[in-house]
Amino acid sequence: MVKAAEKLKNVKFKVAGEGILRSNLDGVLNIEYLGQLNGNDLILELKKSSALIFPSVLYESMPMTIIESLACGKPVIVSNLGAMAEIIENGKTGLLFEPGNVDDLVDKILWAKNNPEKMKEMGLNARKEFEKKYTAEINYMILMNIYEKCYREKNQKY
Repeated sequence: MVKAAEKLKNVKFKVAGEGILRSNLDGVLNIEYLGQLNGNDLILELKKSSALIFPSVLYESMPMTIIESLACGKPVIVSNLGAMAEIIENGKTGLLFEPGNVDDLVDKILWAKNNPEKMKEMGLNARKEFEKKYTAEINYMILMNIYEKCYREKNQKY
């Protein structure tokens, strides 16, 4: 993402969090480093954003930041990898780019910047996807169904 930001000097980026790659942000003028944000502050930043960029090259299992972005009605530009690519539907709830491919990420960011109405539509779709799959109520029902199935299977064996 830092390399993409360096190629897109007229696009403003904000980065939240802390970690070993923090020093990579130093000297990149169009990246505003927000530091480690607590839950409420992170949600406020997500709500103000155009989109979330999640450029992981690792197989993430269920990144909460992506789910939080969906909850805020924001599209996600994400690596086409593992669960991240399963959560985000390309062109509907966000955009997928080839992991580690800076030029592909730049293309997706430019497309997003040049298509604000489509991004707004993806944001609405993102919120609908959150409501359909990721609310506490939906997850409670899923969990209870799993417990019920396990209970039935256990009792059928005896």
